[in-house]
Formats: sequence, C-alpha cells, structure tokens
Amino acid sequence: CGLTVALKFSALVLSAPPHRPPHFTMTEGPVVIVGAGVCGLTAAMVLQRHEISYVILEKAKQAETEVDVGCGWDISPAVLKVFEKCDLKPQDFMGLYSDMHLLNMSGGLVRHFNCEKDLDNYQSWAVERSTLIKTLRSRVAGEVRYGCAVAGVTEDESGATVQLEGGDSVKGRAVLGCDGVNSAVRAAIGGQALAGTGIQAWWGRAQVQPGSPLADAITKASVEKSKTGTLVWYLGDGSNPGCFMAALDAFGPGSFPWAAYLEGPKAEVTGDAPRQGAIGGVKDNLTARLAGRADLFTQLVAATPGELVYTTHLYERSDPNAPYKSSGGRVALLGDAAHPQTPFKGMAVNMAIVDAFVLGSRLAKQPVVEAIAAYDSEERRKAATHLVEEGRSWGSWMVTSSTFKTWAFRVAAKWMPSKNVIADFIKDDQANMVFLDKALADLGMA
Repeated sequence: CGLTVALKFSALVLSAPPHRPPHFTMTEGPVVIVGAGVCGLTAAMVLQRHEISYVILEKAKQAETEVDVGCGWDISPAVLKVFEKCDLKPQDFMGLYSDMHLLNMSGGLVRHFNCEKDLDNYQSWAVERSTLIKTLRSRVAGEVRYGCAVAGVTEDESGATVQLEGGDSVKGRAVLGCDGVNSAVRAAIGGQALAGTGIQAWWGRAQVQPGSPLADAITKASVEKSKTGTLVWYLGDGSNPGCFMAALDAFGPGSFPWAAYLEGPKAEVTGDAPRQGAIGGVKDNLTARLAGRADLFTQLVAATPGELVYTTHLYERSDPNAPYKSSGGRVALLGDAAHPQTPFKGMAVNMAIVDAFVLGSRLAKQPVVEAIAAYDSEERRKAATHLVEEGRSWGSWMVTSSTFKTWAFRVAAKWMPSKNVIADFIKDDQANMVFLDKALADLGMA
C-alpha cells in the first residue's frame, strides 16, 4: 500500500567512507552518461568497477544536484543487494526509521506504527537525498562535466554522439539518459511526451529554534519517543484534502524536512524545480492552500525560508510502455527518464539504481547493442508500467477531495494489518529483484 513511502521518508545519515577507485580503460571510447543524479552516478560507479571508461554530462551546477530539501528515500531489498555488490555498507551512509504516526487534519492520532513491534523487525533503511548523491559521487573518479546542457543526440554503427548547447559534442560507444523526468535525451531520440497526473508536490525544510513553541509542538506530536526518528503523516478528508508529511527528530535538532501533495491541474511540462531553485511565490501559494488544515504542518511551512521551498507538478510518460532505447540501439533511458512516476509507491529511486546497475554491468560484459536490448526487456517495461499506474492510483486517493475516498482511505490506514505495510513494499520490489537476478545470472555474476 502507499503507506510505505511515508514510513521511511528520510533518515539520520552518516558520511561515506573513503574509497579508492580502480583503474579503467578507454577501449571503444567512453560511455556517455547524461545526468549526475543518483541514477547517473550509480551507472558510472558500476562501469568504473569494470574498468569501463565514461564521461558524465550534467546540465546543473554541482551544488544544484545536491539540493537537500525534504527528499528522503526508502531503500528496497533489491537496492541493498546492489549496494552489497558495490561494497557499499548501509550503516555507513543510511539510517533506520523506527516510528510513523498517521494523523488527521486536526492532529488527532489515526494510527501509530513501530518497526520493531509492528513490522516484524523490518529494517527500514532510508537515506537523505544529498547524502546518497555525495556518497555515490565520492566513488566516481572519472570525468564529470557540470553546466553541460544537451541539445541533441545522434547515433550510427560506430557509436553515439551528444551535441551540447554551445556547439561542443561528446562521442562514445553508448549514451545513457539518466537525466530525470524532463529528459533531454528522451526528447532527442523522439521519446514519448509527458502527461500530467493532476498532482502538485512541494518540498521544504523548516528551521526551528529549540525551546520555541513550535519545537514544543513537534515534541508533543511524537506520540512515543522513537529510537531514530518519527515520520508524521497527515491524512486529508473531503473538506481538507491533501497528503502532508514531516520528518521529526531525523536530521538533528532544529531541521525538519516536509512534503505536501495536493490536487492540481494536469499542467504542461515545466523545468525540474528542485534543481532550478525556488520559483517565485511558491511558499505564498502553498500557505494560501493550507489555510485551515494541519496546524503543525502549516507552522512548519511558515518556519521554512522561502529559498528552501520548491514545487513541481508530477508527470508520467504518455505511453508508459514506450521503449527505453533508441531505434539504433546505442542510446538508453534509465530511471525517471524511462519510467517517471509519482512517489506514492516508493519505488522510483530504487528502480533507477537497479536500472543503472543492470545496464552498467551488461555494458561491461556484452556488446553495446546487445546489452541495451537485453536491458530494454518487455518484462521490465511491463512491470514498470504496472507500478506507474498503481502509483498514480494511490496518489489520486491521497489527494482527492472525495468525501467517500478520503473516509475509505483513513479506515484502511487505521485497520489494515501492520505487516501489510512492508509486504506491499517488498512485493513491489520483486520486479527489481527479478530484473537484477536475471542480469546477474546472464553475466555470471550471481
């Protein structure tokens, strides 16, 4: 169910250990990776481990790729397996969430979950966005070019070429589009356009002074003292629709990340707001829409500096089952460039990491066209499409103004068996595990 994405929204994190990368060769030219987010950096790390050369092209500045505003990710078993293969230990850069409180818009308790007591000791590993990106970046020794915007992509039998705005170009054996929802690589190869989901998202990070009235209210909201952090999730109703989340006691004193999801128009595609920086009027717009709802959450938004409030509409590909590769077979789409989705199933980042590991490993062991063809399997696209559709459905239930739907969702949240929270997350992750295990078996890496 959609409760999982809230359960492990963010976590206390530690710094990554030092790592000495292996040497790598220039055989056949580099793999050109577009995008220096989690997906692109994972692909580079995997290629590097196999001594395959690469170059990363990133439109944004490095600091913009490491924005840390309300974005925490829950990490699935398949990704833990990937990290193990890459000698990354969860305890070195991730943390565990222990508690989640579901509240109504008046702040009344609907349900409390404790991972140790209620979820069969499930280890809810989660990581802060910037920490994961910095950890992966520390493992990447190859060339990363920031401030490089893609203008086009071409391919022939000898390789693929990325044309950059300004006239430069970079040629390699293959191009990996790891450049997110608004993928320039997808656009360049004639990929399907995006369609709005009717959901708008906001992120922020409140700055709260210890001992202040708001700090006291936050302490009161933590119904039971958690071991590592508390996630507070507000459930909407017919008169006060929406879905609001806030992480309490997770990132040290005084810093509280949050996210808000509300119904919105099926908007035209805009830029990637979290990378571009705050858009004027974002905080005022959200504050106006929060009037009369979730008092604690409203106070957290008020305590957030305007420059730390971001927004974007949520999108999908108009045809979720469209191919993840170019007609010539040397350009591939990964992560959100391939299967953009709402966050309500908690799978987007996990699918991106598995995509990057699988294709990076195949490129190290197989000819380019063969590797990309095996990556772009019908089974993978079918499984991804199912998750995209389920995520859209969950999102519509979470932000709806329908009195019946919001009532039904609160009833389900209150009475569903606790173990179903994790069982659903693990079931969703099976598509990742099957995709990963098949690649490991095909390549003799199991």
